[in-house]
Amino acid sequence: RPLEVYQYLEPLYNDYRKVRVRTVEGGFQLSHVDELVDLMLSSDYMFDIALPRLPDRRAMETTGQLDARQSVLDEEFDEAALEAEAGDAARQAAQLEKEIAEDGPRRRSISPDGRDRERREEREREKWRLRKGSGRR
Repeated sequence: RPLEVYQYLEPLYNDYRKVRVRTVEGGFQLSHVDELVDLMLSSDYMFDIALPRLPDRRAMETTGQLDARQSVLDEEFDEAALEAEAGDAARQAAQLEKEIAEDGPRRRSISPDGRDRERREEREREKWRLRKGSGRR
């Protein structure tokens, strides 16, 4: 039975409509549906009616009767965090592009031990051999 109460009332936490509540003095007070739901789940009396005693929600979660309560704000917070991360990544990428543009085109460094020169000379010799060999035929 407490499970049914929580399952029925908790979706109303996302209902922010205004409602008129009659006070004990006979006047009216403006309230919201989510505030009334919170009062129903946390107090013993409401509207001069004794409410049934409900076990604590955390106790029902630990026993596995209820899943952890998901707030609508959690989803919005997650979306905002993802947008912030995307913005940070875009700023970092723009900064890297700016740094690369400032450095100018990169040139290949010359090897200190002359390996590039040796390779170039070897290629020239090979080309010369190929030209010389094709002229014999």
